[in-house]
Amino acid sequence: MSSIDSKFILSSINKSTKSVKSAFTKLASGKRINKASDDAAGLAIADALKSDAAVYQQASRNTSDGQSLAAIKEGALTQAGDIEIRKRELATQAANGTLSDEQRASLNQEYQALSQEQQRIVATTEFNGRNVFQGETSIEVDSGTQITIEGSELSFVDSPGDISTQAGALSAVDQSEGNIQSFAQQKGRIGAETARLEVAGRRAEDSAVENLAAESRIRDADVATEVANLTAGKILQQAGLAVQAQANQTATNVLNLLK
Repeated sequence: MSSIDSKFILSSINKSTKSVKSAFTKLASGKRINKASDDAAGLAIADALKSDAAVYQQASRNTSDGQSLAAIKEGALTQAGDIEIRKRELATQAANGTLSDEQRASLNQEYQALSQEQQRIVATTEFNGRNVFQGETSIEVDSGTQITIEGSELSFVDSPGDISTQAGALSAVDQSEGNIQSFAQQKGRIGAETARLEVAGRRAEDSAVENLAAESRIRDADVATEVANLTAGKILQQAGLAVQAQANQTATNVLNLLK
């Protein structure tokens, strides 16, 4: 066998060995791209998709936090609004001209106690250590895109009025009517913000899944293809080794005859 034939056989064996090694690596890792040299462009795209998916996953968690904040705020508004309804009921009762000053004073005690509880709810309702009624909260739902949960103007709870007199009770009735409307408007706004957060959250989840699926199509190995490559590589490797062994045996026999 000539040196050229021998070099060709060795080159074929090396090539098939590399093919077998590459197929083994891809099957073991499950990845078509294990290093940049496998597919530099594909790796860059896959990494970008992976990064985008991570951002969308965090955005989804952000919207969940925003919905939790909104739910806590809505619950507090509901409680404060229910108190306002009771205050209006007391004010309406105290406005009745048939009541004595002593009776109005008793009604006013409950009225003031309820007002203090309203103030406590507004002052102490927090999410993650932050008062939900003070200032606005921006929720990051995408790179550079935010949904704002606005603050609530509830300063009226700090000036509840007094129903110990008929005139004060009549004024408190009018005040409570406006306050109840304000609570309803605040809850409606929170409902709209929550609905938007829900939509943004679902979109972020879908985008994360879409990006991960796209990354997988680029990065992951096709098992059937790699099994076929492994089988073909082994056949070529074994064939090359067999030819090399036969050539070596032939050379040995020739040398023995020349002795």
